Amino acid sequence: MREAGAYFDLVEIETLAEACGLKTETLRRITLPAVTEIRRWVAMSKADIVSNALKYRRLSTAARYFCFVGRMSEAHLPKRSLELAERISARKDMAARIAVHRPRIQSSRIRSIVKAADVARVAAFVATGNPYDVWKTEAMARRNWALVCLLVASGVRQGEARQLKPEDVKLATCEIRVERRHDDPEDPRNREPNAKTLDRIVPFGPTVAQALEDYMFGPGSDAAEKRGSPFIFLSHDNHTHGTPIPDRTVGRVVHELGKHLGIEGLTPHHLRHGWIQSLADWAIAAGISAADFARFANFLGGWSYLSTMAAEYRGDLLDGSRFQDRSPGSGESFVKSPTSSTHVVGSEYRQAFASDGTPFDPEQDSWSFRTLSGAVNIDFTMLRESASGALIASLKRSMRTMVATRNLNTSGAAFRQFRNLVLFAHQRRDGQVEEIDAEDVAHWCARGNVAHLAQLRMYRPSENLLMLQGVR
Repeated sequence: MREAGAYFDLVEIETLAEACGLKTETLRRITLPAVTEIRRWVAMSKADIVSNALKYRRLSTAARYFCFVGRMSEAHLPKRSLELAERISARKDMAARIAVHRPRIQSSRIRSIVKAADVARVAAFVATGNPYDVWKTEAMARRNWALVCLLVASGVRQGEARQLKPEDVKLATCEIRVERRHDDPEDPRNREPNAKTLDRIVPFGPTVAQALEDYMFGPGSDAAEKRGSPFIFLSHDNHTHGTPIPDRTVGRVVHELGKHLGIEGLTPHHLRHGWIQSLADWAIAAGISAADFARFANFLGGWSYLSTMAAEYRGDLLDGSRFQDRSPGSGESFVKSPTSSTHVVGSEYRQAFASDGTPFDPEQDSWSFRTLSGAVNIDFTMLRESASGALIASLKRSMRTMVATRNLNTSGAAFRQFRNLVLFAHQRRDGQVEEIDAEDVAHWCARGNVAHLAQLRMYRPSENLLMLQGVR
């Protein structure tokens, strides 16, 4: 018994590995009392054996369970005791022996790979194709088309799409709000979907908005009234009409689309990979740096700002060297804007991205952002008469770093306090401010601004990192 500290020996582990390689029906058959030991393995065939992937998962689960039981028993032993050390060593040896019997399998990302050209064909069909070529029923066609368009254009996970409610979608501004809703009381599904990572707002194009509108105000509305469901994507089958769809429905929809296009093994996650690839292609063409791309791609993808998931999704285009290695030319790359048919000269294209993925021009004196709690405006115009050009340039570089890495509301509040400090220093000196020194800060605090000192400290990391001039 594992609780007593007796772990499996080599013979028992080999028996366990053999049993994990057989189908459940076969195990039931060979363990019947009527089956003798000598005949137990005679009637075996290839049809009775499971795949390597399933055997791998079974052995891994067994090892984790046995280790869990062992750790539970170890918790009752005195710390630093000899018996505890022996049990831990025996448990680790058993886990290592079980791991040896696990078959070698390919990574799921390799086994289920779909070529980038095939994923691009999916995006092209979504842009120009007809959903009725794939699905014949009007309700199914509209729902599936809206779902596929959303997955292709926004890169959301299938679980995030299944949990969407009408209030999460803003058709007028072409954006959706992805939120984490653990244990949603309105969700009747046993396997409740949820946002896997961070909350975020994701934009999409007018084509997606039209597809969503056609479904939400058509068959989707009728299905919602059937069961009173608050979700967007609902079932249109006879027995489950009006209930929110499970994950297997999304997989089947994407599989049917892939079958229509001749793409074998297409899954919803392949559409997410295609979305990040398209985003990378646009970023490279627009001359966006790897660091800026990583920030807004991580935000839109739902990863943290320091995550490397965007690069791992499509490593052929998302590494830093690929961004820096521009094609040789005259120094001006004429690229097409993703939102316009006009061409933009690359050498004049100055664009940065805020922490929420919003693009802005850092060379301008006015930056505007929209958040869930309101607008954030960072305006340097009123500082032109009070501060020198060097101080404003230093403040801009510092604010650009802060806006790209911190909460926008917090960044806006910090800017307002620094702007007030500069205006106070201008009045105190009766002249243009070249730099802010400790005396300026002391007098400013004496006027009742001590509570805002923490917001000024937010500038210190970026100033030290960038070695900005004009701010001491």
